[in-house]
Amino acid sequence: MHQTRLMTADQKLSAVGVAVGVVAIVVGVLAARRWGTRRRRLFLTYTSASLMPSKSFSGIAKNVLKVTFQDVVVDDPYVTIVVLENGGPADAASAHFHDGEPFYVELNCTLLDVMNSSHPDYTIVRVDEGRSAVGLRPCLFRKGDSWNFVAVTDGKPKLSAINSLVDTDVSTSDGFPYQPARWLLKFAASLTPPAGFHTR
Repeated sequence: MHQTRLMTADQKLSAVGVAVGVVAIVVGVLAARRWGTRRRRLFLTYTSASLMPSKSFSGIAKNVLKVTFQDVVVDDPYVTIVVLENGGPADAASAHFHDGEPFYVELNCTLLDVMNSSHPDYTIVRVDEGRSAVGLRPCLFRKGDSWNFVAVTDGKPKLSAINSLVDTDVSTSDGFPYQPARWLLKFAASLTPPAGFHTR
C-alpha cells in the first residue's frame, strides 16, 4: 500500500517560488520580444552600369571613343545607383549616429561625381588616401525612408558600409532583383548629367 507524503510548509513555499521564478522568466522574455529594444535593419542596394561598350568591342572602342570628366580621360567609367533603406522596426534619429559620425558608403574605386541625392543637405563626400566614400550626415531617418544617390566613378564600385548607427544592422546587395529593367531605364533617363562629363 502506497503512502502519500504531504509537503511541508517550507517545501510548498519553495515549489511556489520556483514556479513564480519560471513564470517571471517567461514573461520577461516575451516582454523583451514585444517591447524591448529591437535592432534596426538597413538595406544597402546598388546597381552599376558601364559607360563603355561591351568587352567584345572594348578594344576597338578605346581607339575611337574617349570618355572625359572635366577634360580628364576616364578609362573605365561607371554610373551606379545607390539606395539605403531603413527597414525598421524604428526610426533612426540624429542621436543614434555614434559620436555624430555620418553613415558612409565606401565605393572602393575613384569617385568622380555624386548627383541626384535624395538628401542633398545631408550628403557629404570623403576622399581619404585615394579611397572614396559618400556619407549621410546625422538626421532623422524614418522607418521606410530611403537615401539614394548616383555615383559616377572610374572603375566598377564594390560597395561596403561604414555603419555609425547604434543598434543597427546593415545588409548589402548588388543589384535590384525586385525592380524591372524598365524602371531602372526610366530612372537613369531622369538623371541630371554630371557637369564636365563628356564622350567624344
